[in-house]
Amino acid sequence: MPAPGWYPDPAGRAGRAYWDGQAWTSPLPQPPTDRRKFIIGGIAGLVLLLILLGNCGGGDDRSTSTTSTVTQTVTSTAPPSTVTVTETVSAEPPPPAVIPAEPEPPLATTTPYAPPPIVPLVPQTPTSAYYANCAAARAAGAAPLYVGEPGYRSGLDRDGDGVACE
Repeated sequence: MPAPGWYPDPAGRAGRAYWDGQAWTSPLPQPPTDRRKFIIGGIAGLVLLLILLGNCGGGDDRSTSTTSTVTQTVTSTAPPSTVTVTETVSAEPPPPAVIPAEPEPPLATTTPYAPPPIVPLVPQTPTSAYYANCAAARAAGAAPLYVGEPGYRSGLDRDGDGVACE
């Protein structure tokens, strides 16, 4: 007798059948499938799904708005009013008042605009200095040294707080 395993289907159908050592199994277990096909198909389906979801939200970025205007007309009736007009007629019109004209101020002479000189916001300090140690910086009158000042370096700043030779 053959050893247990997969063999061509003895019924003549396409495919294979499993022999367990005594009989063909019923129902016949399925032969192993190629998982690579399922993995590749799943990845392709996922990519397609992502593309479709990405295009669903896309659309037109232009927004349309609807503006509605409500108009209300209010009509009110006021009681009639009485107006009295009095007209006074004089024989001779009064003489026109003469107001002396003020003299025009002299035209001011203009001077051309000159922008103010550019003054640096930070006082100019020497661009380079080197102190071998804090004693040399103190002797030069530069101690304490702050970050960004000439002569500051991390080797002189023992505690790393940005102030050297304190």
